[in-house]
Amino acid sequence: MGRVRLTIEYDGSGYAGSQFQPGEVTVQGAIEAVLDRIAPGCGRVEMAGRTDAGVHASAQVVAFDHPEGLSPDRLAGGLNALLPADIAVLSARACDSDFDPRRKASARTYEYRVLNRTARPGLARGRALHVARNLDIAAMNAAAQRLVGIHDFANFVVETDEPVTRRLTDCACWRHGELVHIRVSANAFAKRMVRRIAGALVQVGLGRWSVNDFQVVVDRAPEAPVAPSAPAVGLYLTEIEYSDRYDPFQSTGQPDRAFEEIDVN
Repeated sequence: MGRVRLTIEYDGSGYAGSQFQPGEVTVQGAIEAVLDRIAPGCGRVEMAGRTDAGVHASAQVVAFDHPEGLSPDRLAGGLNALLPADIAVLSARACDSDFDPRRKASARTYEYRVLNRTARPGLARGRALHVARNLDIAAMNAAAQRLVGIHDFANFVVETDEPVTRRLTDCACWRHGELVHIRVSANAFAKRMVRRIAGALVQVGLGRWSVNDFQVVVDRAPEAPVAPSAPAVGLYLTEIEYSDRYDPFQSTGQPDRAFEEIDVN
C-alpha cells in the first residue's frame, strides 16, 4: 500500500458536512464512494478539518492509503472524472505512511465572507452572509485584533463551562468591493468558534456592540453574552499549515497534547 495526500476544494451547500455520517450526503462519503470504484481497498479517508453542513473549503487536505501501482496523478484524475461537480481535487502527491492530515496540522485558516450591500444576493446566494446595512470595517478590525494571542474562547463556542484555550495568530477584517472578509488563523479551533467570532464581529460592524462590548465577551466577564453564531453559508476553510509544533505555554518547544485535538465548524 502507498499513501497519498490530496488538496481539495468544495462547495458545501449540498452536504451535511465534511465528515462521514451514516445516511447523510457528506464530502468524505462522496470521495470514498469514488475511490471504491477506481481503487478498491482504500478504506476510510482522513481529513484535516471537520467542516459543518453548508461550510465550504478551498484548501481541505485529505489523505488515504491506496493499492501500490496507482500513481497520485491517476488517482486525482479518476476522482475528478467521477466526483460531483461541487468537489474538485486541486493537487495530489505521495506522502509518508504515517501522515495524519488532522493531527499533524500546525495551523488552520478560515475566512468568513459577508455580502454587504442593499440588494439581496443572486450569484453569492449560499456562499456569503447578506448584510444590507453598511458595516463599519474599522471597528470590526479593531475588535478582531483583541482576539490575537492566547485566550479562553468559551464564549465563542457551543455552550460549555470548560475553558477553551486557543492561540490565534491572525484575525483581520477588510472590504473588497461589496464583500467583507473576516480571516482567522489559529493553532486549533473548537466547534462553531469561527462562526461565532464572525457573528460577534458583524454585531460590532452594525454598531450593536462597541469594541469594548466585544472585549467583555473576550474577557468572559460575568455579564458577557455568548457570541451569536453566523450562518454556515459564509464560511470557508482556506489554508492548512504543516510545520513543527510548539507549546505556547512553555519554552521547551514540545507539543501540547491539548493542541492536537481539533474540531472545527
